[in-house]
Amino acid sequence: QSVENFSRSISGYSYGLELNAYANNPNTTTYPGYAGIHYLGSSLAGATSAANAHISGITAVHTPAASGTALLFDSRINQWVYAPVTTLSAGERDLSKLYNGASKNSNKTKSQSFVWQSYLFSDKLVGLVGWRHDEFALRDAGPARQASLTGETDPYNPLWVLPATPTIFAEDETLSWSAVLHAPQFVKRVLPRGTDFTLAYNESRNFRPNSALADVYGRPFSPPAGQTKDLGVTISVLDQKLTLRVNRYRTTQSNDASTFYNTFWPGNDTVRAMNGLRGTQVNESLINKWFGFTPGDSRYLSPRASLTDPAQANNLNPVLTPAETTARNLWFTQRTAAEWLRPVDPVLAQTWAFTQPVAGGNWTATRPPNVGNVADTVSEGWEFEGTLNPAKNWRISFNAAMQEAKKTNVGADFADFVKKNLPLWTDGDGIQATNTRAMNGFEDIPYFGGFGSQLGVLAINNMYVPYLNALAADGSPVQELRRWRFNVVNNYDFRSGPLKGFSVGGAVRWQDKVATGFPVKKNAIGVWVYDVTRPYYGSDEINYDAWLRYSRKILKDRIKWSVQLNVRDLFGPGELIAVTSQPNGQTASARIPQPDKWTLTNSFEF
Repeated sequence: QSVENFSRSISGYSYGLELNAYANNPNTTTYPGYAGIHYLGSSLAGATSAANAHISGITAVHTPAASGTALLFDSRINQWVYAPVTTLSAGERDLSKLYNGASKNSNKTKSQSFVWQSYLFSDKLVGLVGWRHDEFALRDAGPARQASLTGETDPYNPLWVLPATPTIFAEDETLSWSAVLHAPQFVKRVLPRGTDFTLAYNESRNFRPNSALADVYGRPFSPPAGQTKDLGVTISVLDQKLTLRVNRYRTTQSNDASTFYNTFWPGNDTVRAMNGLRGTQVNESLINKWFGFTPGDSRYLSPRASLTDPAQANNLNPVLTPAETTARNLWFTQRTAAEWLRPVDPVLAQTWAFTQPVAGGNWTATRPPNVGNVADTVSEGWEFEGTLNPAKNWRISFNAAMQEAKKTNVGADFADFVKKNLPLWTDGDGIQATNTRAMNGFEDIPYFGGFGSQLGVLAINNMYVPYLNALAADGSPVQELRRWRFNVVNNYDFRSGPLKGFSVGGAVRWQDKVATGFPVKKNAIGVWVYDVTRPYYGSDEINYDAWLRYSRKILKDRIKWSVQLNVRDLFGPGELIAVTSQPNGQTASARIPQPDKWTLTNSFEF
């Protein structure tokens, strides 16, 4: 099986290059994204409610004008200003200015299998052996090339091709086998009359080659795989009037997808901080710290005059002069890639393809393909089935199951990344800076030209806190899994007398309570994480079913007619059923209970 993918995305509109100057990136050659507000009516600024607003629907296509005036934030002076702007439209001929992303990959799966079944010793021993070999190859072209003049995505660049060597390659062989042993005659002769038994053993392995994920650095994990062992026995007595089957199983799933954070962030949190470093509110001391420049170094960036001016000692956000802004912008364009990447995790920068346009400007990062997290799940339990036939026309059957499943190795694949990057995220005094003078560590670097969205807050929230919660969840029971289930079905056929042709039956289905969530606690470093040792549980459930059937032959016994009334979920609960819980134990989500369902069917057999 082979699949090829090629996709590209385009911005419907973008602003002209002149806007880059207001973002304090005058040398950037990429076109800023378009953002506009379209009013549907007159101002409601003086209204006390939306009543009588008479807002009409959209009756025409809203197309940005080719030029006009827009309200912009000028990062050079930290003020909102009105300025002339131009817009580009996707309807124009040169779409290379508007492409904002592209991906190209192919994947190919090859599979071979062999199955052998045997019947030995007069069919008393039945064996089954299965062998399978799978190969999976994913080739990803990586980041799309950029247009030489604009720096925008160029999805049709002839140099952007799939690699000869697979980006992710997985190969494995699996062998599964089972055996069923029926009681030999020499054994049955010493058992009570009408007694029989069967022993069964199964050992199976499988894996999904096309579901392989990669770690945060793009290094592929082994494909998801599973292994199951189960041993069972079936005993029947009284010539099969009573049959009982018991089975014990254990299943291990390894490298199953268990992604616990938004995989957009590892590289993008860092490049956003690198881009935010150019913001005018970032003081020069912090910039020099990032680049590793000290006084006396010819590359050292001199602090703005207002920082050392005694007259502005009480000004928490001293600004740059126009001349300082120009000189600082030039200084940033003179910095090499090696200087920019000095404090950055080198493997992250390389695998996420950290890139800056030749003329300077914003850094970008491209996530490697199939990034995620994996974990293992261990499930084990018992299965019971029984059938009792008190009479030829009366049948009672039941089944019960006990199952437990736990997650293991949760978060283990993320530990190396956190170890390498946590010092960057927490560099500083641990207090989020709210002004220029207070900035003293990398944790204070703002992303978007203002305080609040800063590396030390967002990287921690986006990656470190989810990681700590993942560690806390290691060994936790799988949510929404009920430990015990029990079902009983009873059916009676009337074969003589005035009720001949009628059948009546009912069933009871019971399910154990289910884990719906976990409370929180502070871990050793004071971060709130889930306490998986004290899960919250929802209630158990019990449901009832019933049916009534009538059958007879019609049209001179040529057609068998049957009519049956089924009622499912009799006496069902009326209240909502909790599915997940908040950390404080309150219900976070719930499902509507299944209402009772009445079904009448007619069937004709001929």
